[in-house]
Amino acid sequence: MKVLHTADWHIGKYLNGYSLLEDQEYFLEKFTGYLKKNKPDVIIIAGDIYDRSVPPAEAVKLFSNALNTIINELKIKVIVIAGNHDSKDRLAFGSEILEKSGLFVISRPERNIKKITLSDEYGNINFYAVPYLDVYDAKSLFPDEKIISDNEAFEIICSDMLKNLNADERNILIAHGFFANTDDLIKNDGTTVGAGELISLKKFGGFDYIALGHIHSPRKTGLDSARYSGSMLKYSVDEANSDKIFYMLDVKEKGKIEITEEKISPLRDIVIIEDSFDNVLSMNPSDDYIFLKLTDKTPVVNAVSMLKAVFPNILGLSYPALKTSSEVSEETVKGIKEKSPLELFDGFFNDITGINLSEFQKKIVSDIFKKRGE
Repeated sequence: MKVLHTADWHIGKYLNGYSLLEDQEYFLEKFTGYLKKNKPDVIIIAGDIYDRSVPPAEAVKLFSNALNTIINELKIKVIVIAGNHDSKDRLAFGSEILEKSGLFVISRPERNIKKITLSDEYGNINFYAVPYLDVYDAKSLFPDEKIISDNEAFEIICSDMLKNLNADERNILIAHGFFANTDDLIKNDGTTVGAGELISLKKFGGFDYIALGHIHSPRKTGLDSARYSGSMLKYSVDEANSDKIFYMLDVKEKGKIEITEEKISPLRDIVIIEDSFDNVLSMNPSDDYIFLKLTDKTPVVNAVSMLKAVFPNILGLSYPALKTSSEVSEETVKGIKEKSPLELFDGFFNDITGINLSEFQKKIVSDIFKKRGE
């Protein structure tokens, strides 16, 4: 059985004011093209379908259209769990009806973990779906238990599942959260250490594969069989150098899984450019999302406005080599002193927003300065 593991789609995400819906739509078109060619049997989406609990209508429509293609046209089953960004109630709407078509949505933690059993020539594969949960979720289900950490919450909710796990069959766990290297989390006496959100996988070695979501960079964690697929796209400047992949699992007989990394090139990348203002201004134009580290030792007035002609999707800029006030030349100080407060504010406003003050805005700012006697 071919199983595809992905997570953290964050549909409806904004990046420094830019809507990423067009980028996400492009990705999903390429993704469904990949599915048509490679024909997985099951797709796992390990949480954070949307970027916020009340997603915009366009985001819901985009996800709905993608599911329609995947399930109704390509006949691929989909297992979805809620992440911390998703609304449990909204995501669960109509879930029981949708299971008949091959869409399994598990949004709320339950005492009895949802088990989805599918079969191939080697027998059963059991998918255990655990949506995002915290201490309060566990306390509401187990009010008589003393639960003080997310690790304890996860373990108590999974306790019956672990007791009843059929070790002779293939088992896949799906979860969303911070899962840690067991050596970092568990003391010799069995007690937990570290942050309250960390969850140990020490007791989950009986699973053939653990499909995780929440961390945006692909990686193994805790166990060799436990992996984060990472996010659909790069969603912050910090992710500029992070590869974005998803995993394709070829699940054969018990104990044999072949895992390959698959990649789709984005419509626009996040790129960090470090160079002088003049050099950047002379570069070839690009629609990528650009963060600039200008090497100039003094700020360039209206830098963002001028650079938008080259890079219309500027995320921001910084001056790593910016001089301190004691290092600024007398000529620069003189230039600043010669500007009026309104001119200085207009330059500052342009650096932040990329646009100049309108005449109406200039009048408001000018009136404020006049009232302050400046």
